[in-house]
Amino acid sequence: MRAPIGYLNVRKRDEQGREYRTVEIDAERAPLVRWVFEQYAAGERTVVDLLADVTARGLTSVPTPKRPSGPVGRSTFFDLLRNPYYIGIVRYKGAEQTGTHEPLVDVETWQQVQRLLDSRKKASERRRTHDHYLKGSLFCGSCGSRMQLDFPANRQGVRYAYYVCSGRASKRKSCTRRAVPVGIAEQLVADCYREIAITEEDYAALAAQVEAAFDERLASRSDELAELTANRQRLQNESDKLLAAHFADAIDLETLKRHQDRIRTGLADIDRRLATEHDQHEGSRKQLSTALSLLVDCATLYARTDDQGKRLANQALTNGIEISEDERATIRLAEPFAALVPEPTSTDFSGSSTSDWVGPAGIEPTTSTV
Repeated sequence: MRAPIGYLNVRKRDEQGREYRTVEIDAERAPLVRWVFEQYAAGERTVVDLLADVTARGLTSVPTPKRPSGPVGRSTFFDLLRNPYYIGIVRYKGAEQTGTHEPLVDVETWQQVQRLLDSRKKASERRRTHDHYLKGSLFCGSCGSRMQLDFPANRQGVRYAYYVCSGRASKRKSCTRRAVPVGIAEQLVADCYREIAITEEDYAALAAQVEAAFDERLASRSDELAELTANRQRLQNESDKLLAAHFADAIDLETLKRHQDRIRTGLADIDRRLATEHDQHEGSRKQLSTALSLLVDCATLYARTDDQGKRLANQALTNGIEISEDERATIRLAEPFAALVPEPTSTDFSGSSTSDWVGPAGIEPTTSTV
């Protein structure tokens, strides 16, 4: 079959001089294919603009005797992102098996791309534009609608920047929330960061609690992890035997597919459970540690960073910031920050329970306002 973009069909000769056909990595296109998967897996790009970007970087189709090289079409690009060939799997006669070619993409990245493709509606997938670093983060404290950026002009034609309640502006809600000058909104949010900051001493105490809780949890789950790993190997061995039986005409394709579906479901369940365990241990451990370090003197860091840094901070640390009618700002902290930050009037962490953050189900969602 024709190799997908990133690989080349080549002819070689063995030691006896006999010609055979194989597949090799395309040194020109393979790095671009890897870059495409990595970029899309990060979750910040759309398929359409990623195709435009990689085309500008030089990705083209492989020329054939009848067709010259040219830009990759949109449908071909979607197929590229869906093709398991890039993780070493070959589809042949309706069955999937491990190929002998070198994978271009690791399994974790490929699976993340599939999850993103499944969760996004291609027709409505768009990149967000940010004219101001608070755009998209502010909500009306009166009716809950998102606050939008507006630039009204006075009688002299001079324009001023305000945040206005979208519910009131569109007349969808009977909200009476007044417009907030951008400068005031900026100061209100900056003040909030002073309320959620922790000290170096708080950080050291909380970090020690987190490490101890994760170590205790891993020890209690070691037997179950070993059993899951053994079951995965058993299913993989069964899959290999079924493929061998099918190609030896011992079982028909319908029977093979039925068993493959069962095995694939079992492997997916085991992989999901192992991934969950890994994420809850290593991923959540790192996440909490990073979250704690970000909260240390976050007000100073927020004040000193540029607009892009402020926008990223608001997106990463919060699930939105409400501004009330009396111009008080309330941060809805995202996890895991909400579980780590105490009440704004207290700096005493003795009442916090690390076991509330580290448990069989991972970090439990909570809310925190300041």
